[in-house]
Amino acid sequence: MKIGVENKMKWKSTQLIILVLLSALYIFQSGLSFASSAKQRFKDSMYSLCFVNEKEGWAVGARGNIQHTIDGGLNWEYQDAGTKMMLLSVSFCNPKVGWIVGKGSTILHTIDGGKTWNKQTAPERKHLFTAKALSPEKCVAAGDWGAIFYTEDGGKTWVNNTYPKDVIFYSMVFNDEEEGWMAGEFGTILYTKDGGKTWSLQDSGTENTLFGISFSSKTQGVVVGLGGTVLRTEDGGITWKTITIAPDDKGELPTFYEVIMQGDFCIAVGDRGAIMTSQDGGKTWQQTETSIEIKLAWFSGLEFLGDKKAIIVGARSMTIIIEGDQVKLMGYLPTLKQK
Repeated sequence: MKIGVENKMKWKSTQLIILVLLSALYIFQSGLSFASSAKQRFKDSMYSLCFVNEKEGWAVGARGNIQHTIDGGLNWEYQDAGTKMMLLSVSFCNPKVGWIVGKGSTILHTIDGGKTWNKQTAPERKHLFTAKALSPEKCVAAGDWGAIFYTEDGGKTWVNNTYPKDVIFYSMVFNDEEEGWMAGEFGTILYTKDGGKTWSLQDSGTENTLFGISFSSKTQGVVVGLGGTVLRTEDGGITWKTITIAPDDKGELPTFYEVIMQGDFCIAVGDRGAIMTSQDGGKTWQQTETSIEIKLAWFSGLEFLGDKKAIIVGARSMTIIIEGDQVKLMGYLPTLKQK
């Protein structure tokens, strides 16, 4: 019997459920300007973000929730995907064409900026945790049980390229349509130079689960994961170096769920409200000062909105905009349509 997505997420699952329950106790006044709605719902956790420019982006999460913004995350509008499945990753190659993947082999596709979403058929029924839209025709998706699927015809057909080992893949990044990396369980890092058709294993030097990976160039990259794991490379992943992170005031190390790079500037987010930044390409990291409300949450969606400005989403639709290492706005992303 295959294990459910909540259990397959292992450390993610237990910690996230606990923190979601705790964060529900702290509904606070927001600096964010919410889109108009008679009722605002503080329920659906958001797992992934994708922005095509500094203003327009999408967030996806629990119960088929898709939210769209055209003002940099200040106001959001619900998009109906016709599903209640957990949505775990969203990726657009341009403002019109994008894919969303999630639990139960869910694959959704749009060619009109999310006004309509169409279901596509995966080669196998496996939970999908990450996807990357490489062009209007090409997309790669990956998830549990070594699942790696790719399409070159806009999703009309998906090719099964499953990895031979039972590894959950959580994150991927591409420099262009051909070169990319993927990270997952047991310290697994894979590299492709043909758009995801074939993958080679890189030596990460760790067996810790890796949840997030990002590159700012063909050579410089960072990967993050379980128990404060941070690795960096300066040679395209041929070698990875472990970076030591200072524990918090309780002597504990957070698990990081996502990381992004912009030149030498990096941001990593995770459980217990962890938001850390680096100014030197991931060599050293500083903890961003946050409130108790934020520390009771977890974050797994992260995107840049411009120079050293980023947006973060996570538990119960909590949304944060930061500039550099300073929290500027925080609140809860609204769901406009009630079901």
